[in-house]
Amino acid sequence: MKNGQEKFFLLLAGVSFLQMLYFWPLMPDTMASHFDGMGRANGFAPRSGFFALYAGLIALFFLIFRILPRLLGRLPDGLINLPNKEFWLAPERRESTFAVIEKQMVLFGSATLILIIVTMQMVFQANRSGAAGIPGKAMWVLLALYLIFSLIWTIHFIRRFGKPQ
Repeated sequence: MKNGQEKFFLLLAGVSFLQMLYFWPLMPDTMASHFDGMGRANGFAPRSGFFALYAGLIALFFLIFRILPRLLGRLPDGLINLPNKEFWLAPERRESTFAVIEKQMVLFGSATLILIIVTMQMVFQANRSGAAGIPGKAMWVLLALYLIFSLIWTIHFIRRFGKPQ
């Protein structure tokens, strides 16, 4: 049975593909695909290439945040970079350590998918409306929130695997 975080991650992956299916027929043949720091379009791509890249990103994120964490436990300890790894990878803690890592990666992956879905929504809306770009301030706020989340997540992860009591 999948836990709530896993279900949420899978839901977000599904939302991204539904987003692609919905917007595909609504987009122009050539789409604004790159934007400067102010949100102005400064790069364009064929619709098919843009959507292929989006689908490829979602597949890559699924691999990185969902599949790879499940495979980490099969790696030799020498290939794993973890603070205090001798303690955390001891046979009696190994399974629970990798369960925590998998859970944390799914959480980070969900935040990453939210970033991508919201960004793509802005791109789709700009292309659909014929706007000259995306809301630059909104994009900066979104990036700042993702950076803050990443920092908090990293601190939590390092503390979780800090020196054992």
